[in-house]
Parts: sequence; structure tokens; C-alpha cells
Amino acid sequence: MGSWPDSISEHAHGSAVQALAALLQQQQSLGKARAALALRALQAAVRAADPLASLPMLLKELSLSRRQHVFAIGKAGARMARAVEASLPAHLLAGGLALVPDGHGETLAGIDVLEASHPVPDQRGVDGSRLLAQRLSQVPETEEVLLLVSGGGSALLAEPADGLALQDLTQIYELLLRSGWPIDRLNRIRSQLLEHAGGRLAARSRAKLRCLVLSDVPGDNLAWVASGPACAWREDPAEALDWLAQLGAPVPAAAVALLKQRLHRPRASPKLAHVEVHCAGSADRSLEAAAAVLAAAGFEVINLGSALSETTGAFAQHSAALLRGWSAQPVRRPCAWLSGGELGHGLHPGPRGRGGRNTAFLAALMHELAGELDYSLLALAADSDGIDGVGGHAGAWFETADMHAAALAHVDPLQALAQNDSAGLFARLDRLIVCGPTHTNVNDIRILLVQPTTPLAGAELTLSTPHD
Repeated sequence: MGSWPDSISEHAHGSAVQALAALLQQQQSLGKARAALALRALQAAVRAADPLASLPMLLKELSLSRRQHVFAIGKAGARMARAVEASLPAHLLAGGLALVPDGHGETLAGIDVLEASHPVPDQRGVDGSRLLAQRLSQVPETEEVLLLVSGGGSALLAEPADGLALQDLTQIYELLLRSGWPIDRLNRIRSQLLEHAGGRLAARSRAKLRCLVLSDVPGDNLAWVASGPACAWREDPAEALDWLAQLGAPVPAAAVALLKQRLHRPRASPKLAHVEVHCAGSADRSLEAAAAVLAAAGFEVINLGSALSETTGAFAQHSAALLRGWSAQPVRRPCAWLSGGELGHGLHPGPRGRGGRNTAFLAALMHELAGELDYSLLALAADSDGIDGVGGHAGAWFETADMHAAALAHVDPLQALAQNDSAGLFARLDRLIVCGPTHTNVNDIRILLVQPTTPLAGAELTLSTPHD
């Protein structure tokens, strides 16, 4: 198998890239061509999302001529900052600060890096967000600000709004994580409880500010990435109160009081005439890269897009229906379905095991397809950031034979879901994808590969070594 090109392996993704490459090689050495192909497609998707690949062109288009103070937030924050340092001449770099989740830091030349808790905020996030806002507000008007935003920032830029304590935020964040609600709803609530969301961080800048956003939200609404630190929107406290009441659990009284107060005295809208917002990348580019790998291997590729926000169970049912439709065709040719976005996944009452959206989707799909399949299937789902929920895995995959093995071992996908332990199911099957943080984030990548049990003449799976 070919290695990654030097221009990528020198900078990007580090140990995550090596772990994906090792897993790919292992599957190929075992004769698992379809698994190796799916992992290669995932590898291509992650590589396409690397800010070191996407940011330089955008920075060139911006034609920056003044000194830039660089502030970065989110899972890809340190990598985006590194891309800026690698792209701009030294005389344009004025230093800055990156606030990233634990394990997502990198050593940068002139930009400080702070780590904090994710997905539930901690005091380090509160302190880090205050420091970042303070330093941003001190940039002189004669210079400029580059604000680099990626997913995960809602837990990092965690200074509570007036009247709230950190423990109020952590309790609400925990409840929202268990809800399974789509990301736009979560951030419509969270942003009203944060000091720097909804454009309020960018409003602190006296200097011209350009915000470059690596999108991890379905539909690429940049106002919802990291709760929109540079994007204003009309707050709706009545809506937030209604949603919090639907959680079915006690909500901190201070949060309820704050939102009720805002019904009569809303926060002033931030003034953002000095702010530009640019999309620095999204899942679409990653899906296109994965599609190219699969098409080269002889699969007809159907890209379902990145704007998906169904629940894991609903999308498993939808995927099973697609597979049944393909199976009913009189002539069945190798086919691949790709999808991105962020599926909703709520937790059941009781202890939380291992798992996230991706392993939950795969477990639900395995349940939907229970029984004998008359075709060969591989299903893979993984988070492009390398972390899928709880357990240290990025995602998982399974093939038709794994469904039989699970049935023989009396491993029940529904029971795994009920116990909030979908990753435990795939750990038993030795099908977890573990690579660590990739230092990027365009949300989830899902791949379904199907072939007739007896391939058509001329339609055999091909695995050529890529040439970059």
C-alpha cells in the first residue's frame, strides 16, 4: 500500500493519520479489501478537511496587508492557527491565542495554545475565554484580527452570561448532550447563556475582524458553528425556555430567571459592521474526496450530502430502505452511499457506557438489517475529528459476516443501545476505529458499500495504490 505524501505527513493529523494508515494496512493484509477501501475513503475525507490544505488558498484570496492578531477556537483551532503561521509572512503575524479541547493542542511559533474541557465546560474554558476576549479587545485599530472558528467552541468559549455560574452551564450542557436534539437547537439555547456567543466576541474588537469558519453543522449555517462568536442572530428567550422545559429534568433556576428577564429586557444586538465571515471548509469537500476513492474502485457513488440531522434510529431505517431498494433491482451493481452531517442521538436512562452518534447509527442499522442478507455489505461511520462520543474511538464499521458473528455470540444491537454502550458492541467484534484527535472537524462521515454476493463480470473491487 502506498504511504501518505510527504507534504501531508510532515504536518498534519500526526498520530491520527498513522493510526488510520495502520488500520488500513492491517485490513488489507488480512484480505479485507472492502474494509481497506472504506478506510481509505475515510482517510481521504479526513485529509480533505485538514486546514493546512484548505486555508492557504482562502488566505491568499483575502490579500492581507496589515499585521494580523490570530485567535482560534475549537477542535481544529490549533491546526487552523498553524495554517495561518505557515501561509503568512512573518512581518504580518502579531501572535495570538488558540483555545482548544484537551488533546488537540499543537506547538505553534508565536500563538499561545490553551486547552480546556469538551464537551462539558470547565473553569479552564471560562478563564481561557476571558483571556482571549481581553486580548482581542486590545488589538489596535491600525491592525487586524483573524478569528478562526471550528466545532467544539461552545464548550470552550465558556464564560457564562451575567447571573450564571459555571455549574449552571455544566448542568445544562449535560442535559442537552443526553437529549439527542439537533445541533442548531442546542446552540440556539447555549448561545443565550454564554457571554461571547451570537457575535458578541467579535463585537469586542476595535480592529477589522475576519472570521474564518470550518463548518461542522448540517447545511453550513455558520451562525451555529461554536455558537457563532462572530455571527449575530435574533435571540429568542421564550423559545429557549420552552425547549428547556421539554428536557424533563430540573434546570438551574438562575438560567430560567435570566431567560425570563430577557423576555422584557433583551440583550442589545452586537455591532458587527467591522466583521467579515468566510467559510473555510465543510463536509462537502470531504465527501467529494471519499467519493473519488470509491468511484475509482468501481462503485457507483450516491452522495446524500452533509445537511442531514435525523436521529440515528431514523437514518438507520432510511439506510435500510435504500439497501432493500438496491437489493430488489433486477441487475445489482456495486454501489456506495455517502453522507455527512450530524445525526441526533439521545441517551437512555441509566449509566453511560461507550459510544457516540456513529456507533449508535451502526448498531441501529445492524438491528434494522437483522436476518440473512443476499448481498455483501460494509457500513462505516466515523467522526472526522477522531472522537465519537465517549470511549476514545472515532467510529466503527461492520460487514455482513460481522452480523452473523454477532448473532452467533448472542450480541444484541438493541441491548447495546439500551445500555448506552454501542461502542462495546463493535469492540467485541474488533471493528472500532481508534485514531485519536485528527485536529480538524467537519462532522461525521458515513459510508455504505454493497455488492452482489457474486460480483458481476468486470465489476470486481479494485484497490490501486494512490499516486499523489
